[in-house]
Amino acid sequence: MINNPHRTKHEVYASIGSSSPISYASRVHSPGVSRSINLLPPRSRQYKSPNSTPTTSPMPSKILSFDEVSQCYSDKKESKPKDYTYYLKQKIQIQEKRIQLLEEENKRLASLKIPENWEKELIKRNDDIRKLENQLKYFKELAAEKSESDRLLDTIVEKENKISQLELEVSELNQKIIESERKIDAVIKENKTLLQDQDNHENCLRKEECEILLNQIQELEDSLEKQAKESKALKEENHKLKTEIQPGSLMYFSQDINKIRREMNKLARILEDFVAGKELTLKGLLGLDGEWKGEPIKQISIDIQSIKTDLNTILGIISDVHAEQCANIVCKPQ
Repeated sequence: MINNPHRTKHEVYASIGSSSPISYASRVHSPGVSRSINLLPPRSRQYKSPNSTPTTSPMPSKILSFDEVSQCYSDKKESKPKDYTYYLKQKIQIQEKRIQLLEEENKRLASLKIPENWEKELIKRNDDIRKLENQLKYFKELAAEKSESDRLLDTIVEKENKISQLELEVSELNQKIIESERKIDAVIKENKTLLQDQDNHENCLRKEECEILLNQIQELEDSLEKQAKESKALKEENHKLKTEIQPGSLMYFSQDINKIRREMNKLARILEDFVAGKELTLKGLLGLDGEWKGEPIKQISIDIQSIKTDLNTILGIISDVHAEQCANIVCKPQ
């Protein structure tokens, strides 16, 4: 019943824990023990072993009854073992005590003179000792197996606790991974939104830039068209002037007078800058003035008035310079 591997600890306790180890031992071996105790010879009858000598024969020891053996474990009879390991240890102690008592009884019997059935009783006692030794060996093996099973059970419990802890950590890590994935999804969505906004902004900027460029191109086209028209008109007018001007005509003299006016104006500016101590400019040296583009009669009148003004300016400058030089010559000898 005890060796059934499918039985649980509580079932084993229920089968062997209903009585104390003393009662269990008395159930199994009480008839033989009681019979051996009842058959013990009196002290007066001595037995001498064939192998014993006066010097080797042990002294008779005190005879212990079954009640005395039971009295040794009276305290343990009231307390029920709490677990199977404790029960096995108690059984081992009882079996060891019984073996010890039987060995002492054998020694005592060996020193006594007993009836002729003593040899049979001794053989029976030896058989009982062997049975008890076998039971002791069995209980020790069972206790070792129980100790090993307890150790394995503790290891299993420890591993299960560790597995539970690892599962908890894995659950926490999975939760963190889920949170991280949510954050990543949120960041990806936000990034897509930003990219769309950026594209829309760039498209708006490109549209505005395109409109500005189109306006500038339109203005340039209008300006080029206007300049082309003006250039065409100037070319036509120049061609007309070249074809219409003849030597001795009013247009011919108007052009010459305009050239003289420009030269006189240039000379007047040079003299003014020289007298004022200014540096001569390229505009003053080259006379960068616009050419005549008006009507001949009106332009001749304007040019003659300008020539008169420039001549008066030049004469005034020359008079001032001459007067200054004369004053220097007169004042020098003094």
